[in-house]
Amino acid sequence: MARRTFGWVQNPSDLKALKRIVGSLVSGSDDNEWLLGKLDTIYRYQRMTESDYLRLRAVLANGEVRYKYADLKGKGSSGNRRNALCSGIVQAAVNGQRKLSLTDRAGNTAQMKKPYTDDWTADGFIRWAISTGLLKYDQTTDTCEVTDIGRRLANAATDAEEMEILGEALLRYPPVYRILSLLSDGEIHTKFELGNKLGFKGERGFTSIPQDDFVYDFETAQAGRKHGVKANLEGDSDKYARGIARWCCQMGWVITGRKAVSVDAYGRHFDTVLNGWKITREGNRAIARSKGYSRHPSIPKIVTYEMLATKSSNADYLRSRRANIIKLLDREKSLEQIVRRMRDLGFQDDAAFYTDDIRNFTNIGIRVEQNGDRYRIIDNIVGLNIPDTYAVRGDHVIAIKGEVINELRTLDHAYLELIDLAFSDANTAAQRNADAREFEIKTAQLFTRELGFGGVWLGGADKPDVIIFDGDKGTIIDNKSYRNGFSIPGAARDEMMRYIEQNQRRQQGVPANEWWRSFPENVVDFSFLFITSYLTGGFRDSLQYIHNLRGINGGGIAVKNLLLIAEQIKSGVKTRQDFLTAMDNNEIVA
Repeated sequence: MARRTFGWVQNPSDLKALKRIVGSLVSGSDDNEWLLGKLDTIYRYQRMTESDYLRLRAVLANGEVRYKYADLKGKGSSGNRRNALCSGIVQAAVNGQRKLSLTDRAGNTAQMKKPYTDDWTADGFIRWAISTGLLKYDQTTDTCEVTDIGRRLANAATDAEEMEILGEALLRYPPVYRILSLLSDGEIHTKFELGNKLGFKGERGFTSIPQDDFVYDFETAQAGRKHGVKANLEGDSDKYARGIARWCCQMGWVITGRKAVSVDAYGRHFDTVLNGWKITREGNRAIARSKGYSRHPSIPKIVTYEMLATKSSNADYLRSRRANIIKLLDREKSLEQIVRRMRDLGFQDDAAFYTDDIRNFTNIGIRVEQNGDRYRIIDNIVGLNIPDTYAVRGDHVIAIKGEVINELRTLDHAYLELIDLAFSDANTAAQRNADAREFEIKTAQLFTRELGFGGVWLGGADKPDVIIFDGDKGTIIDNKSYRNGFSIPGAARDEMMRYIEQNQRRQQGVPANEWWRSFPENVVDFSFLFITSYLTGGFRDSLQYIHNLRGINGGGIAVKNLLLIAEQIKSGVKTRQDFLTAMDNNEIVA
């Protein structure tokens, strides 16, 4: 049985291409005939092997009812993805962006856009078609088939009919409704403002970069590096929001706009303008159409099992829990009833997890009606199939969240994401780097936005991750994501000592970025801190070693204790100064 995840789409945005892909899978349609000709062109210009050409042409010409996922997506290449040959139906249906000089089998050369796309982009289009109900996926056979609405789209006689059907398909996708509802206030919103309210907050896979941090980094970046900040500094939910807004633009539901933003961040003030989106009259009509009006029923919403969690180490468990809650809420139930029924199903979570999940259903575009402690989903949910053997136990990350969640009475539960990030199990260098960056950003946000410390996320090479300060006291922070605990090994210890020395010497040009200038002049009493999943081994020896050689106190803190102490500071039980003076070359505990 294949294991694929559907429900969240970042990359594709061309509605015309989506329609053409779906149409090409309907035998006898204009798009089907067009794609057969396109395969001929790709093969003639030697960008497809003969075996793939004959196989895919036969599949399309025979009018397959079920298409193998591999035939749609293509198989990519072990080498450079950009230069891989075409091997999938959806690859062939979408042109690339680059212009190439291609030679046909007769030796004739022509300049043209690359006549197919890569397998990663093709996969994005397939996921988009499944998420909007144009294709139906069968996990047991790893195949797709065109749905009734997909066939209606393929056979649309006019542009107006095509757009009508595309609109219905998009409104079946809950995050589209969420973005439209966020824009329904009539204001211009940026991708950061939208992304911050989209998805399961406090969880890996649904990160959003604080807008103030983006503005600070962009405005303070060197001229040659501004484009890199603009292109790369965004979270997963920011990407989702940007993509959905682009779909809505093509539908005429939203328009682009420019938003004036004033930002006070890390002791600096910036006035700038950011790109954003604003709803139109047609967008408000789309919201009404989604909800249902007059004699028109509401549009069903497709919720796939896989969209209920993405990158979390407990993704299967979270999907199981949330899917079962959705099933329960087809009728109004009290929180007590939810807890009791979930325990009958094998789930032993605290009620706070269930209220968080229900709150986050709204964030993904599911409408929830609340009456006191009673809840009901008022959307018609379709496509949610729970596996026969679903997970009812989480791992130690879920257990730690369970130890913390009920203590967070004033601190936003979105900061529970710090636990996921501290225990990151990312299996690629790119994802590890992304998680590490998000861990640093979220830590800086916790201290500065929630707790009122001065401070800044520094990140990058040859500088600490975060610095914080209050009064005359300042702390240099190093974040460490280690799923199996962190002992402060020699390399991490020496790196921290280098930062402390640079700050103590404050020599112009050392290092070149002079990160220590981020501390105000009145900050003269310094400490250091490691923030991690949990501390192991000889971490105390390393803390004492740094203290002995650099003459300042420091500490290490597990993410669980960080959140508990943050709650104490937020609620007034402790002060910021209490925290900064707690460094005694040992572990800091709540």
